[in-house]
Amino acid sequence: GTCGLYPESNLSYNSLHPFLVPRRREVKMFCRMFPYKTYRALALVVAEIVVMPLCAVATPNFTGTWKLNEIQRAPGKDAPRGIVFKIEHKESLFKYTATGLTSQGDPFTEALQFTTDGKPHPGPGSTQGSARWQGPVLVIEFTQADGAPLATVRYQLTAEGRQMIRETIIKIHGSEEPHREIYDRQ
Repeated sequence: GTCGLYPESNLSYNSLHPFLVPRRREVKMFCRMFPYKTYRALALVVAEIVVMPLCAVATPNFTGTWKLNEIQRAPGKDAPRGIVFKIEHKESLFKYTATGLTSQGDPFTEALQFTTDGKPHPGPGSTQGSARWQGPVLVIEFTQADGAPLATVRYQLTAEGRQMIRETIIKIHGSEEPHREIYDRQ
């Protein structure tokens, strides 16, 4: 039988708590350890409080200087060159200054600041941007002044942390134009 906490139904311990994924034997042992429903429920709540932080995905820290890897850039792209990002990242603040050359060879500088809580912040020109985490990926959504989507930028680090991948999807006239850049830690 069951321990009473999860009576026979479509809901199982595994479907409610997939990060623990216990075996049937472990559930029975849990039931013997906590014979009363109240104690079992309390023990489950305490277990979740202790286990959930251990299961949380750590967010990477992008702090540092990152230089565009021109060799790994897609060929034939008419895009800015020589880009260097200087990033300050102290959770929940994400701030950067980017410098480089436009596709016409003119120097540019862009400085932006976000918090990773999804709240809107001023973007370039009259745009707004909001940043949030999707697992270990920082996603920044840019919208136009009227709220229409403009671009999505995704930042992530490689496993060893020596490269930053910056994927941008620009939304123009109902179509999407993707760009992928790889930056080396300096």
